[in-house]
Amino acid sequence: YLRYFFDVHVTIVSFYRRGDGMRVQEAVKARILELAQEQHVTLNHLAEVSGVTPSTLKYTVAPYARVKNTGVVTIKKLCQGLEIPFSEFWKSPLFDNLDDEEET
Repeated sequence: YLRYFFDVHVTIVSFYRRGDGMRVQEAVKARILELAQEQHVTLNHLAEVSGVTPSTLKYTVAPYARVKNTGVVTIKKLCQGLEIPFSEFWKSPLFDNLDDEEET
């Protein structure tokens, strides 16, 4: 996962610098990885302290992520595990220029 953290960080920076938008789920995924990296915690540790199963977190942030829409309760649990306010999760430039989502 360390290599993946680095790749995601580079991706985050490149999106932000280009001003390109991203989909909401991509931004959520990037934000989770960004916060974990900032706090120097592994995804397994984050899952443990958040009360989220490791598989849920893995399927949310992995390159082959199966989760298409991370639930608000899951994000709230992750914030509790990271010991940050829920509102802090959304305070990121990642959420400033999101692409329009098509309804399915």
